[in-house]
Amino acid sequence: MGKKRAVKSKTSTSTSAGAFEDLGRRIDELPQVKAAEEALASARAELERARQQFRHIRQESINRADALRQKNVGDLIDETLRYVRRHPGQCVAFSLLAGIFLGRFTRR
Repeated sequence: MGKKRAVKSKTSTSTSAGAFEDLGRRIDELPQVKAAEEALASARAELERARQQFRHIRQESINRADALRQKNVGDLIDETLRYVRRHPGQCVAFSLLAGIFLGRFTRR
């Protein structure tokens, strides 16, 4: 009698497992689930692209900071003057905006 119960219990367990597997397959075939899986795959790909871009920008920033540390003040002033000569309009606009901002900031 004890053996029959064990066999009966084992069969009902395998039947339950089969029912859960069937239910899982049905759920996986739902359009909402497929759309969610596609959205997740797209988000993962976008995250990886963002990580790669972050690594590239970070390395570029490190390289520029190292190059800046190696320059002296005279070199920086010369580069700034060259930039002002090449882009006078941008420099005037930036100076104007900086002046307005500083004027408002110091008034309060």
